[in-house]
Amino acid sequence: TGASFPASRTMISGNSLGGYLAIELFLKNPETFCGLGTAQGAFGPQQAARYALAVQQATARVGRRRVEILTSSFDPYRRQNEAFHQHLQQRKQASRLRVSPGPHDQRWLNESGVIEMLLCADDVFTGQRAEASRFARSRARCSGPLPPPSIASRPRPLPRTRIAPGRRGRVRTLT
Repeated sequence: TGASFPASRTMISGNSLGGYLAIELFLKNPETFCGLGTAQGAFGPQQAARYALAVQQATARVGRRRVEILTSSFDPYRRQNEAFHQHLQQRKQASRLRVSPGPHDQRWLNESGVIEMLLCADDVFTGQRAEASRFARSRARCSGPLPPPSIASRPRPLPRTRIAPGRRGRVRTLT
């Protein structure tokens, strides 16, 4: 048997064709994931509106999920990713678009894409902790004071990394 993770700690994301697959898998099983990420998602222009509608319908069934969209300045799929974000915004779906400099290639993925998507995932998980904390505080008004937070529930600091400019304005991480 494999390890299983709670949906509240499972985000699906992919790059290029993997971004397209991440969207498709998310739509098939939205209850399995707390968020969706696509980096330079390779899908056609006609799919942006259809995907936004499908994400809206899926989240109406299973609850709010955040969508993180990454693309780059010279990505041939940039317009589709931007359109996907715009359609999600029109449908009041929580989403964020980030555009960084660079082409649609493995180098961009290694130097910028992976780091950005990990930061997106951390934002999704941090946002969940903040929402849970707000919920707990609102319930505490009705049921008495909150107990002090345990060491396990405190957010852990991110590992220390230094970000330096890479070639052609891209970002690379030095540990």
